[in-house]
Amino acid sequence: MDIVPETKTMPILKLPAVPLSNVLRNFNQLEIVDFSLASKKCQFIIKSIKFDKFHIGLGLQPKRDPILFYWDYYLYFEFSIDDLKKRSKYMNKGGTWSQLSNDENEMRFKYVTVWADYVCDLFRRDITFLYLNSNESLQEISAITEWMNTRQTCLEYCEFSGDDTNCDTFDLFFEKMKFSIQNLCYDLRHTHEIRQFNCGILDLNGLFARSSTVNYPVNWITEEDIITSNCVTIVIGVCYFNENNLNRVLKGWIDGNNPRMTILTLAVKRLDFELLLDGIEFEEKDESLKRTLKS
Repeated sequence: MDIVPETKTMPILKLPAVPLSNVLRNFNQLEIVDFSLASKKCQFIIKSIKFDKFHIGLGLQPKRDPILFYWDYYLYFEFSIDDLKKRSKYMNKGGTWSQLSNDENEMRFKYVTVWADYVCDLFRRDITFLYLNSNESLQEISAITEWMNTRQTCLEYCEFSGDDTNCDTFDLFFEKMKFSIQNLCYDLRHTHEIRQFNCGILDLNGLFARSSTVNYPVNWITEEDIITSNCVTIVIGVCYFNENNLNRVLKGWIDGNNPRMTILTLAVKRLDFELLLDGIEFEEKDESLKRTLKS
C-alpha cells in the first residue's frame, strides 16, 4: 500500500504583521498580484508593505510584454498578455472585458491600462517607463495620451520604436501630452524617408534618436531643435548634419542657447574642422603634450 505523505498548509494570514510582510517580500510580482486578488483584506495587506524599490514599465509595442518590472533599471520580471487574460475574471470591473470589441489593439490597450492602474495602485508607484509603437494609429495614441494625462504628471522614460513610422502620431502625442518626460528615445527602423515631426525635446534631461540604416538617417531633428531645446544630453545616431549645421549649433550654445546641455553626441560624415569652427575661438590641442596615467 502506497503511503501518501502528509501535506501541511501554512495559514499565512494568521501570522503577525512583521513575519507576514517578510513572507510576502519573498513572493515575485505575479505571486503578489495573485495574493492581492484573493480578497480586499489581502489587497490591503500588500498596500501596507514597503517593498524594495523597483520600477514599473508599460509596454504598448507589439513584441513587448505589457507589464514590466525593473530592479536598478534592469528588467527582472514581466507579465505577458496571457498572464493578464487568465486573471481578468478576478477583476471586478463591471463587464469591462465582455464589452471589448474584436479589435486586437483595442483589447490589448484595455487589458494593459486596466491592469497597469491596478498594479500601480497596489504597489503605490507611478509608471517609470513607457514603450510606444511608432506606427500607432491616431485613435490609439490619443487614448494612450489621455489615459497618461489622468494618471500621473511626470514620466522618467518614453520610447517610440517600430519598423514603420506614422509622423502624425508624434504630432498628436506631443500636442495632447500634459505630463512631463525626463528622457525621450526614438528607435525608428523605417525603410523609407519620413517627414519632420514634432520632436518634443523642449525640456528633457536626455534625448536619444537613432535610425537602423544610413540610407534614411535621422532627419527629423534639426539644428534649430537642438538650439532651442533645454536638454542636458543629446545623442543622435547617423544624421545629415554638416559643418554649417554644427557651426550654428556651437555658436548658439556659446551665445547662451540651451545652457543646460553638457553632452552632444552625433554620428556624422567626416568633417572639415576649419569650416566647423569658423568664427569660433578655440585652443588647438598640443599634439606634443604627453600625459602618463598611474594606477
